[in-house]
This record gives sequence, structure tokens and C-alpha cells, in this order.
Amino acid sequence: LKPMDHIVANGLGNYSTAFRSYWSHFDVGYSFGTFSLGPEIGFMGNKEYNEVRYGGKVGDIDLGFANTALHVGYVASNRNGSDGAYGEIGFNKNF
Repeated sequence: LKPMDHIVANGLGNYSTAFRSYWSHFDVGYSFGTFSLGPEIGFMGNKEYNEVRYGGKVGDIDLGFANTALHVGYVASNRNGSDGAYGEIGFNKNF
């Protein structure tokens, strides 16, 4: 989604009645042409735990064969010892 010139926004999520599981991810960024940069937030959990992820994303990096995005941030969880840093790399290709 591009609500304005140079602004990109994404949102994904799902919910399952099995174990009341859910997952969602939202980010917004500024496009510099060859990449975008901005904050992100995510929520996930089930009837056993809940987790929130706060961080940043560098995305829309064209590798030629695919686009990539890098995510880093902090996880806050209601499970003891589960708080800490996270990192992720993702790839996508439009057909």
C-alpha cells in the first residue's frame, strides 16, 4: 500500500480458533527509491502466551532475483525469560 508518495505501509495477520492462536504484523516506512526504512510492530500468541514485537525494518531492497527486507527489534512476552532481541530476513518476488 502506498498512501502517499514515498510512504509505504504493510499489514498482515491471521487468527485460528485452534488454541486461539493469532499473529499480526504492521509496518510503515519512507521509500528512498532503492530501499524503504521505518518502524514496525507485531503481535502474536495463543491461549498460553502473548508477545509484542517493536522494531524497525529496512525493506524493498531489490536483489534482482527477489526483494528482501531486514527486521530487528525487541520482543516483550508474558513468558518468563522470553524477552529480548529479534532479527528476521524475508524475501519476496512478484509474478
